[in-house]
Amino acid sequence: MDMDQYMGVFVAECRELIESLNLSIVALERTPDDAATIDEIFRVAHSFKGISSTMGFDLMAGLTHEMEHLLDIVRSGGRAADEELVTVLLGCLDLLEASIDGIERDGAEGIDPSALVAQLRGLSHGSGGEAPVTADAPRAEVQLPDPTTLPEGLDLLHVRVDVDPACDSASIRAYMAYMAVEALTEPLWSAPSAEDLDEWEQPHVDLLVARESGELADALRTALAKIPELASIRVEPWGAASDDAVPPMVAAVVVPVSTPAPDPAPDAEPAVVSAPASAPPTAEPLTAGAAAGTVKQRKGGTVRVDAARLDALMHLMGEVVVHRSAVETCIRDQDLAAAAEAVQELRRSTQSLQAEVMNVRMVPVETALVRLPRLVRDLSSRLGKQVDIAITGAETEIDRSVVDALGEPLVHLVRNALDHGIEGPDEREAAGKPRTATLGIGARHSGGNVIITVSDDGRGIDAERVKARAVERGIITPAEAAALDERGAVELVFRPGFSTAEVATDVSGRGVGMDAVRTMCREWGGDVEIESHFGTGSVARIRIPLTLAVMTVLVVRAGIGNVAIPIDRIERTIRLVDNPRVELGGGQRMIHLDEGVLTEFDLGAAVGYGDCVDARFGVLVHGAGERRVVLAVDGLVGEHEAVTKPLPRGLGEEAAFMGAAVQGDGSVVLIVDCDHLVEGGERPAPAALAAVAGSDEDGRREHA
Repeated sequence: MDMDQYMGVFVAECRELIESLNLSIVALERTPDDAATIDEIFRVAHSFKGISSTMGFDLMAGLTHEMEHLLDIVRSGGRAADEELVTVLLGCLDLLEASIDGIERDGAEGIDPSALVAQLRGLSHGSGGEAPVTADAPRAEVQLPDPTTLPEGLDLLHVRVDVDPACDSASIRAYMAYMAVEALTEPLWSAPSAEDLDEWEQPHVDLLVARESGELADALRTALAKIPELASIRVEPWGAASDDAVPPMVAAVVVPVSTPAPDPAPDAEPAVVSAPASAPPTAEPLTAGAAAGTVKQRKGGTVRVDAARLDALMHLMGEVVVHRSAVETCIRDQDLAAAAEAVQELRRSTQSLQAEVMNVRMVPVETALVRLPRLVRDLSSRLGKQVDIAITGAETEIDRSVVDALGEPLVHLVRNALDHGIEGPDEREAAGKPRTATLGIGARHSGGNVIITVSDDGRGIDAERVKARAVERGIITPAEAAALDERGAVELVFRPGFSTAEVATDVSGRGVGMDAVRTMCREWGGDVEIESHFGTGSVARIRIPLTLAVMTVLVVRAGIGNVAIPIDRIERTIRLVDNPRVELGGGQRMIHLDEGVLTEFDLGAAVGYGDCVDARFGVLVHGAGERRVVLAVDGLVGEHEAVTKPLPRGLGEEAAFMGAAVQGDGSVVLIVDCDHLVEGGERPAPAALAAVAGSDEDGRREHA
């Protein structure tokens, strides 16, 4: 049977199981006597072993078998779920994750679990020795069929497989044995039958097959020998007159549970990830990534969809087909009145279909938060700090593409909070705080956005120290530092190259600062801001749109072409002539509105599309925090719901655009990066982007 067709589902399922185990094992450390948590870990480990065995990944199956055995001892009260046990279990998860990475990359597990298996067995038996070998269970006798019930004149082989008595998945091994035989020849009889394989829990499988060639017996033995957790395999003639006529039994083939080796690749040896053999059970988590507090973020290849949503999609697609046919009929019959009505129905159906497709892409933000408890556990242990994590709003739904992008910024914010914000237990106690700090992570909807918060009750940001550090690094001048309030000082942490760390460590201070976090957020049309009060703690807020696929924009004329402004960044539009304006020279202009005196930008000039020579309208937009500017434009084209597309890599990096929008007529309009403009930046458009504007100029004027 070709298992490659199931590989994508297998990898996705394994990643979900690892995430579930991470959460449960970290929770077990806090509540070691919680029977429900222990049962959940045991159940998930058992599932992991089952699917790994089914796919033929023996190393993973062997490791999870040892995990399951240890957890069974804990579940029965034979051992406490202490920190030593939790640390080893987390090390197992790291190695399993490395194996999944290898399988996804090149189809090979590429791990050596022997050191971890030894630790697990040591914890299971209390001495660090190997687990005792279980004697083979007596083989149950099977009543073979009456020869008269089978076709005459056939040369038959009797295939007998005994499953290892220590195996907890006899039905899986039975299924694999049956499939291995069926791949070579069709069984004439079997016990269990094909229908009973799922429920078979006996330690043996018997089959009768017709010997079609002299090589069949050897082929069957070879195929069955690849199945793990089999105690013995026999392939012998059946129907001989006496036992003496039967050839000697095939030597038992024993497949060890814990130390099988994968078949080497024909061209190159796979990379092997191994746990340190000398690491004591109380060592740090067994992978460098986890120890350093990193979380690898992968682009999700699969999304689980509720069957009801798929049914709704199917229903809506049926409606679209019906209405499309109606439109085609009206056009053919030249019935314009009926065509207008049919188009309205088609529009309604396509809007409903679009909404349902967006719902299908929505997943709980928990997908991005699920690994943070493990990260907090590992980092707080390394830093010698006591931290509780509280997650709220994990059920908040967000577009899958946004979830995929959230991982790295969240990890950086959490690491910053643990390293810079939260104090050690003694310092907290001296400040009158509980020795255990609280790190809060929350998610909520706000209009068309999702707000993710990372808060802590640590020391907060020392505004004076931040300003002094910024002056020391040449980021601002002493005069500029003196003019900054606390909020302005906090904003300095987003400047490129800024850091308050005196020494770079493997936790933070590696050159990926808060400016990188803000850059990533703005690439999705979002932003990040920090609110901090020295001595009481900080709150970082990431604001991102619900979806990156569809965006409502206001299309305006500016310079040589049209540009789009995200509607959620617009506070209102104004007529410029109705408000007092002041020329400051050098192209700088201020405008007086009810909101105060704001900077006015010529949008065409700011994005490199040429001056707005007939600027009659202004668009009041806001960036991060309370910053606002007025963008002067030649005209307002209209509001559109546009399908958004990212700019080609490298094309828009030097321009004040965040992406492109496809309009209803198929033309493309570029979307303005409001955050950059609000901060006063001007980036001339590269020639390729200017060409987009020039092609949409409608002949108004030539590029200056």
